Amino acid sequence: MRQILVVANQTLGGERLKEVVRERIGQGPCTFTLVVPVVLDAGDVIGKVGAVEAAADSGAHWGLPSTTYESARIQAVHRLSAGIQALSQLGASVDGEIGEQDPVKAVGHCLAAGTYEEIIVSTLPKTVSRWLHQDIPHRIQRKFKIPVTTVTAREGVTT
Repeated sequence: MRQILVVANQTLGGERLKEVVRERIGQGPCTFTLVVPVVLDAGDVIGKVGAVEAAADSGAHWGLPSTTYESARIQAVHRLSAGIQALSQLGASVDGEIGEQDPVKAVGHCLAAGTYEEIIVSTLPKTVSRWLHQDIPHRIQRKFKIPVTTVTAREGVTT
């Protein structure tokens, strides 16, 4: 049975990701692991520069105030739950976890615990995607030598 890792955040439950999951299910037995990075809104971090510096001195997670990290983690847990539900409704066998903010590191942690034949990176459209601007799909493929499929949400579609 094929094992497929799905990395997604804001595009969980989006139609493009659902289409690709349906395709994979149609190709034969497979299971999916969904990883949702704990993503801090850039505005949260930029607006709290002093607090971030103070938190770094206190040893807070990733150098960020615990309330900022905790709220981001809670959002990731909610997205993960909704994503698992959405993919399960398609007939997918799916589990998941939250991961580090850096999607490449989040994938690395998943690969340390399991073997995957494919990684699907689901992201926002190129015009607004931080992950595409950071070349995340190619960085993942180069680092881990596993086929990566990039699924990009359609412009103007809210997921």
